[in-house]
Amino acid sequence: MGGENEPLTPSSREITFPIEFSIGKVRIIPHKSFWRDELNSEIISAEASGTIRLREGEMIKLEVSKDTLIDLSVLSRLGSNDLVEIDFSGTLVSDHDLEHILHLTSLESLILNETSIGDLGISYLLKGSFDLKRLELSNTQLTDAALQMLWNFSNLYFLDVSRTCITNFGLKNMHRLTNIQVLRLNDTLIDNAVLEYLRHLVNLVVLEIEGTKITSEGIVNLQELEELRTLVLSNTRVDDNAIKHLIKLPNLQDLYLEYTLITDAGLCHLRSIPTLENVYITGTNTTESAIENILPFLPECSIFK
Repeated sequence: MGGENEPLTPSSREITFPIEFSIGKVRIIPHKSFWRDELNSEIISAEASGTIRLREGEMIKLEVSKDTLIDLSVLSRLGSNDLVEIDFSGTLVSDHDLEHILHLTSLESLILNETSIGDLGISYLLKGSFDLKRLELSNTQLTDAALQMLWNFSNLYFLDVSRTCITNFGLKNMHRLTNIQVLRLNDTLIDNAVLEYLRHLVNLVVLEIEGTKITSEGIVNLQELEELRTLVLSNTRVDDNAIKHLIKLPNLQDLYLEYTLITDAGLCHLRSIPTLENVYITGTNTTESAIENILPFLPECSIFK
């Protein structure tokens, strides 16, 4: 990040936040490839206040303060290319507040977890000039009606609608999100029917369906998801038969089976999934001896009970 007194060059730019107060924290990411390489990048943090000067290629993520006194209309003063991500998690942001970000053409990631955002807010987002790739709506007022609107964001690769009131009906057009790689549906009202809608999401890498009515009968629909690496089935009614279906997943690495109906018989089938790296079985009717018996077949795997 450049100093405040450095002259602007054709490859640098300035972003101006209110001087009187900070609206949160900014993280300055050094290059456009932050979606893939952020963990290996130098990340600079600063207060979202005053003028911030960026060098070529640097981008800003904004984490909005949870201070109840902040007027979010200040976001409408930002330039169209100023932000690539806004995190409103846990704030008092309202549906109407989202009108202040519709001009942000570079916005790719929007995090609204644990807010009062509902269907009206989603309708505002459809008017935006941005092309969202990541959208997090966990523990919001989202309903099936809003999900029907989300399919307009065809380039989404990350979607979290956990802990909302969505049902099977809301996800029936899930196949339209052909680029989705991470899908979180934890603690929703879905059941096995939803897994039929997901079978065509061939780019899916992470699927979380914890705390739902999913059973082993539905798991058969996941066999075509060859890119799937992480599967979260904790707190569902899956049993040993589910493991038999998972054998056909060629890249499965992390498997969460906590508080399910898995027994030692199911653990035995895990030896046929050599790609496993981590298996979580806390709260299941499994024994240490069964774990010891399969570990020789899975030398790269850790099993957590």
